[in-house]
Amino acid sequence: MESHPYLPLYTSGNSRGQVCLWQYNQNDDRALDYWQTEPGDPRSIEAKKSTINKIVFNSYGDKLYC
Repeated sequence: MESHPYLPLYTSGNSRGQVCLWQYNQNDDRALDYWQTEPGDPRSIEAKKSTINKIVFNSYGDKLYC
């Protein structure tokens, strides 16, 4: 997980290579947006190859590195 440097947002990654964007203090358990780092169906992706180990925003918060 990584918190945005200025906005009330944070990201999380999972073992299927998916990065999700969340907002602090939201009432529903639903991501604002998500991105797939590996092409193809998320259910058929091999977990060891696509696991997100580290997520980092740059200091301006306009780029996200996985």
